[in-house]
Amino acid sequence: TAVPGTPVKGGQDQPGDIWFTSGLDGVVIAGAKIYRTNDGASSWTIVNNVSTAALTRFDFVNANIGVVVGKGKNALTTADGGASWTRVTIPFTRCSGGTPDSTGDYERGSDPWISFSPNGTAHYMALVSKQSVNENAMTVARSTDGGATWSAPIVIARNPAQDPKGRSLFHDKNTITAD
Repeated sequence: TAVPGTPVKGGQDQPGDIWFTSGLDGVVIAGAKIYRTNDGASSWTIVNNVSTAALTRFDFVNANIGVVVGKGKNALTTADGGASWTRVTIPFTRCSGGTPDSTGDYERGSDPWISFSPNGTAHYMALVSKQSVNENAMTVARSTDGGATWSAPIVIARNPAQDPKGRSLFHDKNTITAD
């Protein structure tokens, strides 16, 4: 059955990432909404009302514990297989709690990725930028409690502000896989 809110169902949201924790139980993203099925996708029910920006990617460490990330400062966690979701804040940018002279001192964050390692540690990666000075970086934070709390982000690659000739490199197309 098509996901509610998508063009097939008369809506405008494009379906995104989908994750099944069993043969019958699964979740799917459609814009800023998460829908859940417990009947193998015969029907879908909206389960979150805490996200206001588009969501992009899921990852689950087991059938119950998972994280979904999205644009801006969006990160949600579940401990019940996606039946309910809680917003968490990770200070990748000034808008999400980053402070001057910290690794979160960026104006914008995008391209979020989430991956659980086999030991249950969640790794969240984002491309961040200070557009006012044309600086960008790739940053990573981690969680050892299913996404409820996160470390301060660390910079793993950074391009400084423009050189005297006005050129600057730009990191792009980030991804992370924890194994």
